[in-house]
Amino acid sequence: MPRSRLTPLTASAAVSTDIPDQGHGTVAELTLQSRADITQRFSLNYGIAARWIDDEYAESFFAVDPQQSQRSGLSRYEAQNGVGDARLFVNAVYALSPRWIVAAGASAA
Repeated sequence: MPRSRLTPLTASAAVSTDIPDQGHGTVAELTLQSRADITQRFSLNYGIAARWIDDEYAESFFAVDPQQSQRSGLSRYEAQNGVGDARLFVNAVYALSPRWIVAAGASAA
């Protein structure tokens, strides 16, 4: 039985910001991932990722201001910067032929 082969850990980072200042703020994401070739046709890609958001992004997408609170009945909520989410992920890829693959993925955040 052939042994699986692990590839080195890959780190990637991305930053996006709202240049025209439309209230979307800044988001930074860091991903660490690797790959395991189980057989010649079957491999797993897996890793972890985290996203940091600034105050402007948090307020735009998660806060409940006094007007929204009055209209919706939700409590007022002031969102702040910090980790927006963290997740684990795995993707399985099986090569049916040189031109066709079947892929499936799952993540938990």
